[in-house]
Amino acid sequence: MKRTRSLLFVGCAALLVAASTARADIVLPPAPLSFTLSPALTIPLGPGSELFLPGGGVGLAVEYALPSVPMLSLGGGAFYTFTPIAGGLGTTSQLAGVAGAAWRFPIAGRLSARVFARAGYGLGLVHGDPLANVGGGPLAEGGAGVAFAVSPAAVARLDVSYTYLLAANGTLAVSLGVSMRPRIGGPATAAGTRRPSLEIAEVDLQSLYPALRRSSDNRPTGTAIVRNAGRRPITDLHVALRAPGVMDRRESAARRELAPGDTWEAPLVVLVGPGGARGPTTAEVVVTWVEQGEPWEARKDVSLRVFDPHLVPADDLRAAAAFVLPFDPAVRDLAAAVSAAVAAQSADGIDPAISTAIAAREAVRLLGIRATADRTTTDGGDSAPLRRLKYPAETLHDLSTWRSSAPPSWKRRV
Repeated sequence: MKRTRSLLFVGCAALLVAASTARADIVLPPAPLSFTLSPALTIPLGPGSELFLPGGGVGLAVEYALPSVPMLSLGGGAFYTFTPIAGGLGTTSQLAGVAGAAWRFPIAGRLSARVFARAGYGLGLVHGDPLANVGGGPLAEGGAGVAFAVSPAAVARLDVSYTYLLAANGTLAVSLGVSMRPRIGGPATAAGTRRPSLEIAEVDLQSLYPALRRSSDNRPTGTAIVRNAGRRPITDLHVALRAPGVMDRRESAARRELAPGDTWEAPLVVLVGPGGARGPTTAEVVVTWVEQGEPWEARKDVSLRVFDPHLVPADDLRAAAAFVLPFDPAVRDLAAAVSAAVAAQSADGIDPAISTAIAAREAVRLLGIRATADRTTTDGGDSAPLRRLKYPAETLHDLSTWRSSAPPSWKRRV
């Protein structure tokens, strides 16, 4: 029975470890499915072009990029065009459905080019002629364009295409559209079919002391080592740390390009909020980059420890400065009273700064504030010695500087 319980415990522990490591590295590649809406300007060109004037239209297309060959996409769509007839004889409307393929070529950064070819069937109608009937026929379309990935979910496109309605007329179209790429289903792992070039090799984070937030803001709290394991350079690289409930705002380190085989030790900046969560918490390293013209994203869960706002390392020389808060109302009011007294009693020939310093020291003496013995403590079994300090308002209220669970060793002087 005892052995059974031991095996059950080991099994549960293994499941917990597996569950925790399952989200250790999450890769979000570009979504393979896209929906594109493209308004267009149409210009008659080729057979029968002398009978028509420039017109317009709009197209809606659906494409799927093959995970094994991401440069190739298959899809189809429908488009509607209207074309005025020369001589004011009315207009024509054409509704067509097409299917085909496109091939993408990376240019630089988020910019890429593509060529495409499609075929389908179109129906046409002449407006203004009561004797006209709906007619149709097969058509073929070919074209090229450029695309700019605004974000992982949106791409702007500029395309130029030529459509030929067999045995009828040809049309040149210039379209400017937006392609939306919604993510359907969960994220792909690094072992998926579209393997990224970038790897998060190592993350190192220090413990956070909110009391030192003024001196630690905009300073690295840790590092993330990322590596380009691919054969092509990656660009627009950003590395950031997200800790919900702890951080004030997001700060990210950026790098323009990372060559194949290179590594980068990116600094991680944590801006601790005044009312953030304390204790061990789970944070997330988020890396975004552009690979072959497509935005990618990778995430890695890390452990982050945030100490109590009154705790500082015992050997940190910034401890005293951390608790000097000139914007604190208690300190501001006391400083204003001291400054007013100095201004009223200042003597000629004495530096005002020296007079203010003397007056501040005398104010502290008259208030009876005393520094008790320097006590150290530990928190949560941490082996490093810590100091537990008070903020200015607490010091003025208790008339002591050090904060400890032990009884204070000072007495207020009457």
